[in-house]
Amino acid sequence: MRIRVLTFLLLAVCCFSFIGGDACVLGPNRYYAVMGVRDNYVFIRHDRWYEVGKLPEGWKTMHTRVKSASWYSPEYLSSISTEVLCESSVGDRPVDVVAGSVAAAMADRVVSDHQTFMLDERGAVRQTVTGSVDGVPLVMDVVAVNKNNCAFDFIAVMPPDQVANVQPIFEEFFNGFHYE
Repeated sequence: MRIRVLTFLLLAVCCFSFIGGDACVLGPNRYYAVMGVRDNYVFIRHDRWYEVGKLPEGWKTMHTRVKSASWYSPEYLSSISTEVLCESSVGDRPVDVVAGSVAAAMADRVVSDHQTFMLDERGAVRQTVTGSVDGVPLVMDVVAVNKNNCAFDFIAVMPPDQVANVQPIFEEFFNGFHYE
């Protein structure tokens, strides 16, 4: 009987630790994701944020079911978004893996460009992928970078005829990235 009570108490403490989020037995919760945006600051916790380049007038904030910061341009029929995930198991994923997994939803996808470069003093990768979603042809421009145990990605999705208009805006957006 005594073992059952002790087992129950141990299970209750473990469950409380997982549910409580601050997990005093297992350490603090290190999961970060996009919580909100103000100007060109993307907040991932009450005390953590990263900067991105400012988008021009006409880009409207989109509300999505995923934890991302996203904008849409009705003029270009395009979207730009950024996501971050920080925790020990994902913060060290190779940037090629992060960039490749973003475009996985496209059918008939072809990587038309692949570059490595420095972004905020870290190695980054940029892939431009053409393909389709539900039969609609699209171009997806993806930038991925790891910094301080976080995986950041920046994504532009556009119709093929808008690449020349959207890519310079997207480049200004991701080149404004800074995270301490």
